[in-house]
Amino acid sequence: LLKAAEQGVPNAQFSLGGMYEDGRGVPRNDQLAYFWYLLGAAAGDSGAATSRDKIEARLTAQQRADVQRDA
Repeated sequence: LLKAAEQGVPNAQFSLGGMYEDGRGVPRNDQLAYFWYLLGAAAGDSGAATSRDKIEARLTAQQRADVQRDA
């Protein structure tokens, strides 16, 4: 899944974001979830866009800025 997400597959990016958000198979990490949701949303995945907006509220302004810079 990571390889597909890194290659720009929107559904994989959305799925990986969900794994990080929920801690399914990986340590829970809202910043990594936000990162993958950002990329998935930018690639046109509507589920990623919805999840991005939801998780954004849990991050500080600095965390959001850092992730946006990295994405």
